[in-house]
Amino acid sequence: MNEIEIFGSYSGLKLNRNKTEGLWVGKLKSCKDKIEGINWSNGPVKTLGIYFGHCREECEKLNWENKIEKMNKLFCSWQKRNLTIFGKILIIKTLIVPIFTFVGSACRVPEKFLKEIEKSCFKFVWDNKPDKVKRNSIIGPYEKGGLDMIDIRSYFTALKAMWVKRLVNDCEGGWTIIPQHYFYNFGSNWLVFQTNSGDKTDESIENIPDFYKDIIKCWKLTGGGLTKKPETFTDIRKQILWNNKFIKFENKAIFLKYWIKSDLIYVNDIIDEKGCISQDIILNKLKNKSNWIAEINLVKKSIPKDWAAILKSENSIKSIVNIKRNQFILDGLPIKLEALTNKLVYKSLINKKIEPAIGPKKWLRIFDIDDVLYQNYLYKFLFRYLKENKLRIFRWKLLQHILPTKKLLCRWKIVNNSSCNFCTQEEDYDHFFMLCPYLKLFWNKIDDVLKNSKITFKIKLRHLVFGYKTSDEEYFDFNYFLTIVGFSIYKAYYISDQKTKNVNVFSIFLNEFNRRVCLKIK
Repeated sequence: MNEIEIFGSYSGLKLNRNKTEGLWVGKLKSCKDKIEGINWSNGPVKTLGIYFGHCREECEKLNWENKIEKMNKLFCSWQKRNLTIFGKILIIKTLIVPIFTFVGSACRVPEKFLKEIEKSCFKFVWDNKPDKVKRNSIIGPYEKGGLDMIDIRSYFTALKAMWVKRLVNDCEGGWTIIPQHYFYNFGSNWLVFQTNSGDKTDESIENIPDFYKDIIKCWKLTGGGLTKKPETFTDIRKQILWNNKFIKFENKAIFLKYWIKSDLIYVNDIIDEKGCISQDIILNKLKNKSNWIAEINLVKKSIPKDWAAILKSENSIKSIVNIKRNQFILDGLPIKLEALTNKLVYKSLINKKIEPAIGPKKWLRIFDIDDVLYQNYLYKFLFRYLKENKLRIFRWKLLQHILPTKKLLCRWKIVNNSSCNFCTQEEDYDHFFMLCPYLKLFWNKIDDVLKNSKITFKIKLRHLVFGYKTSDEEYFDFNYFLTIVGFSIYKAYYISDQKTKNVNVFSIFLNEFNRRVCLKIK
C-alpha cells in the first residue's frame, strides 16, 4: 500500500480506498481481518468487468446471467419488428455477440450458458419455432448456400485460441509468468501449442488450471499444430515426439517430461546417420537417466513400423533435414502468429463444420439436375444480384424446401390436412405455384406478357426454384423477373388468407414488378 501511495504521489493516480475491495485468497481465504481502510469482501469482487471469488458457480452466474438477461431483452425488443432472417442475423452479430466478447475471452465458458446463448439466438432467427434448416448449414457463407449466421461455439473457441498469439508475442511481459509456469511443463518455447495431438484432450494437461486447459483445447480445435500423417522421410523427421496422435503406445500418445527438458523434441533428434533410433545420442543429451532403458524401449515401440522403414531408406540416410524450431502450424500449414486474426481462426473452425443443406438436394433429385449448377451460379445470383432481402429470403426458403405449403405444414403438424383451400387437391409446391385453378388466369396473363416480349418460353416450377440459365449473367434480368413472379404468387397466397378470398394475383405481380423495374408492364 505504501508503494501504491508513493506511485500515486508522482503520477497523480490516487487510490480511492472507499471504492476499493479486497479478497483474501489462498491459505488466508478464511481471514476476517479488515486492514488499510479497504472493504474486505466475503463474496465475489468485480474488477475490469469480471467477478472473481472463491465459489466458481457463484462467479459464473454473476459473469454470465446478467449478460444473458440483457441478450433476451434485446431479442424481445427486436422480435416485435418484422425483420427478415438477414436482419435478425445482423442484429445477432452487431448487438448480441459483443455483449459476450470480453467475458468469453477472459473466462471459461460454462457449457450450460453456451447452450442457452445458442438456443436463444436460433429461436430469434426462427421466430421461436423449431429450426427449419440445419445449423451447420446456415452458418456457412453465402457462396455455399448458407446465411453467414454466427456460430457462437466457434466464436468463443476462436477467442480462446487467440491467447496463443498474445502469449507467444509477449513472452517477455510480466503477465505471462503464470501461464509460462504451466505451459513450460510441456516444453519451452510454447511447445504445447506445436504438438500434433489433434483436437482430443491430452491426459498430460489435466492437472493445469481450467482456463489454460481451455486455451490448449481451443487451439487444437482450430487445427493448431495439426499436420497430416507424414509419408516422406522429411516430414517424419520433423514430427514432434510428444503428444503426437501418430506416435502411440497402447493407443495413447507418449509424453516424457525429462526428454523434453533435455531438448529431445523431434524424431530427427533421436536418430543416427543410419536412420535408427540411437541409444548413444539419447544418453548424451538425456539429463535424467534414472529410467532410461524403459523410456527408450517405450519410444521405440511407439514409433510406427512404416516410419522406421522409411527413416532407414537410402534417401533419408543421405539427406540432412533442417528443422525450424518454434514453428506454429494451423490447418497443416506453417503460419506466422503476427498474421493470425480472430477472423482467420473463426473461418478455419467454420470450414470444418459446414454441412450442405438438405433442401437443395431434394430439388436436385426431383428435377434431375447436376448440383454444380446451383452451387456455382445460383447463389451468385441470389446473394449478389438480388438486392432486396425479401426477394432473397423468398428464393432461399424455396430452395431450402421450407417455404410453407399445406403439405409441409401438415408434415410439421401445424395443420390437420394438406388439401388446398380452393380446390381440395394436395397442396405441394407444384400445386402451390403452378397447377392450382386459382392461378389459371394469372398464368395466362404471364404467358401473354412473355409473348408480347417475343419470348417463347414456358415457365415451370424448376425455373422458379433454380432459375433459367443461371450460369449466364445475361439472363440475370430474366431470373429477376421469375423471382418476382414466384414472390407475387407467394404474397397473394397470404393476402387471400390461403386462397379463401378472391384476389387479383396478376395485379399484385404488376405492383411488385413496376415498383422495382423501370420498364412498366401493362
